[in-house]
Amino acid sequence: MTGILTDNLYPNGSIVQIKQAFTATTDTYTSSNTWFNLGGLQVDITPKLSNSKMLISGQLGCVDHDQNSYLVIFRYARYQGNITTVIGVGANVGRVGTTAIRGTASADVNGIVGSTLPQFLDSPGASSQISYFVQANNYNGGDFYYNRDKGNNENFPSSLTVMEIANE
Repeated sequence: MTGILTDNLYPNGSIVQIKQAFTATTDTYTSSNTWFNLGGLQVDITPKLSNSKMLISGQLGCVDHDQNSYLVIFRYARYQGNITTVIGVGANVGRVGTTAIRGTASADVNGIVGSTLPQFLDSPGASSQISYFVQANNYNGGDFYYNRDKGNNENFPSSLTVMEIANE
């Protein structure tokens, strides 16, 4: 077979494609108790198979906060057909997220924390482009430092990886 791609070419569980967003850009967010997209962590992927699943995994290089007591919550979301859907949580409101960083040892230049977000297997059921991204909620307000420490002395990159997995 030349030039013909069918679903049968990918056995169940095969990796069909991998896309990744990687950013070393630093930022400071000041919003309070609202969800926002973390800069640079968006992956646009067009499924090759309409029934495939997407394995989502993320790594935050480092975060810091200017308050001594804080809570920053993270979650994955998908944008598809003008609809945003939260991935991996049971509710789309409030402080529900996939992971969080709660600290009392920050407000100095040594209080940085890295975080690995849990992996999730999403079933978008589509063959048109999907955008996956990481959202954060700076619950207590104040300055939340992304990919850097408070003093901007240390910087660590973040990444978001999406793998299309064949699902027969």
